[in-house]
Amino acid sequence: MALAPSGIRQVYPQPEMPDPEQVLLDGEGDLNVRPKGSVVTIEFPDGSVNVNLNPDQALGNPEDAEKHDENLAMHVSSGTLDSLADDILRLVEDDIMRQEQRLIDVVKGIDLLGIKLEEPRPEPNEEGISVVKHPLLLEAVLRFQANARGELLPADGPVKVANEGTQTLELDQEANALEDDFNHYLTTGAPEYYPDTDRMFFSLGHGGEAYKKVYYHPLKRRPVSDTIDRKDLILSDGAVSIEACGRVTHRSKMKPSDVKRMQLSGVWRDVNLTQASLSGENAVDLKLSTVAGVAPKSSVEPEQLDREIYECYCERDIIGFEHKENGEPTGLSVPYRITIDRDSRQVLEIRRWWDEDDPLILAFYIFLVILPEP
Repeated sequence: MALAPSGIRQVYPQPEMPDPEQVLLDGEGDLNVRPKGSVVTIEFPDGSVNVNLNPDQALGNPEDAEKHDENLAMHVSSGTLDSLADDILRLVEDDIMRQEQRLIDVVKGIDLLGIKLEEPRPEPNEEGISVVKHPLLLEAVLRFQANARGELLPADGPVKVANEGTQTLELDQEANALEDDFNHYLTTGAPEYYPDTDRMFFSLGHGGEAYKKVYYHPLKRRPVSDTIDRKDLILSDGAVSIEACGRVTHRSKMKPSDVKRMQLSGVWRDVNLTQASLSGENAVDLKLSTVAGVAPKSSVEPEQLDREIYECYCERDIIGFEHKENGEPTGLSVPYRITIDRDSRQVLEIRRWWDEDDPLILAFYIFLVILPEP
């Protein structure tokens, strides 16, 4: 069996900076720490001085960085994080621009559903004088949604477990127990699964594609399966599969309180974020708001604005965590999940995104692509 590469580690500068709080508590020793507002100055015995302008953002414990599931943003310098955020945001913005035509097609499809009520025109234009739209497309989408719901969301649960190996009483009992527990979880333990999946079926019938994101939710503290709208899934190129894309970004809106909870729980870096801005919505969001009869927000308290979070799955060669063979950097870019707050341009999270035992260091995704059968 091939061994996994062992050259992923972080190099820390010497001498190592002591914990300012510990030095202040002791008050003795060879080091002298003088707090000056938000600046901590440490004088070493050799005459050198270490000035920390952001004492609350000191690097974490080096031993924790070796853990495969550690948030590496806690162990990377602020300069490297700023450069990484600028680079990724620039690439994501370019990806958004290149998929604009796809969103325009979705908007046209929403128009063809004929959901919005329109007043008759006093005079004809290029489309004529009638504003009536045939409900054939809406009827077909609703029929598809109803059939899919009946097949995939039965009342007793959607999971069916079959034992295809050796038929033994113990294995059959384990399979039945797994099926019962799984169905109980999806119908009772995860109350959002059925309505969320039902909504996904409508999008699947209308747009021809749907996406599920299956992951462990840190705040709900349980596995969840969320539907991701196509407008919020930003792909770097028109590949035939998500695995073939060089960069996949999930754009989401989060309440400021939830963002703070993620920081306080230790999932994200606890750094100060600038106030969120009232950014313009994309074409699909504007169209959905128009159909629903909801006007866009014109003004709102800054602390109540949802924060726009980019969760980018990409390959990078991060300084301090380079891939190494025989102790030498190879220059190989390895997969990471990098979470960025768009308004403040702060990197909140960097996670290794490959199986710890995978010698090839290949990315794995938590997105499930669902396409209708031909």
